[in-house]
Amino acid sequence: VSYRVGRCYILEDSLIPAQFDDLWREYANRRELAPSFRLAWTIEGGFPDGKISIMVQAKTRGWVGFGLMGGSFGHGMIDTDIWYGNVVDGVANVYDTWSPNIAMPLMDVDYQHTNDITDVGGYEDEENGITTLFFKRKLTSDDDWDHQIVQGEM
Repeated sequence: VSYRVGRCYILEDSLIPAQFDDLWREYANRRELAPSFRLAWTIEGGFPDGKISIMVQAKTRGWVGFGLMGGSFGHGMIDTDIWYGNVVDGVANVYDTWSPNIAMPLMDVDYQHTNDITDVGGYEDEENGITTLFFKRKLTSDDDWDHQIVQGEM
């Protein structure tokens, strides 16, 4: 995935290493973005017509999210395709959103765009305070609020 990583905003408590499970070993690509936040993904079906299967884990019992920036480099929320979610009463939710500025991301479906997130799942590890979300999205999308996922380095 060829998107530059801008800034990562984290709480000081999140610098303490988390006690993650081994789910991420099931994915072909893995990145620990902070001691308490990690991302894993597998490309299914190849470029450009396949899907990306994504797993994100964070030391939180609340919202978890991340975004794909476009070609420009600036603040991590401006013109960013953001996916975020949570687990409520054992049910995982992941939202397909767009952030044109430094504010709450806009739900794609609320602005005549499409929700391109499928196969959503997840769970909370209450003992260790870890939230895990997993989902899929097509590599290419007709939605102009979705950044295309292209072959290359992260």
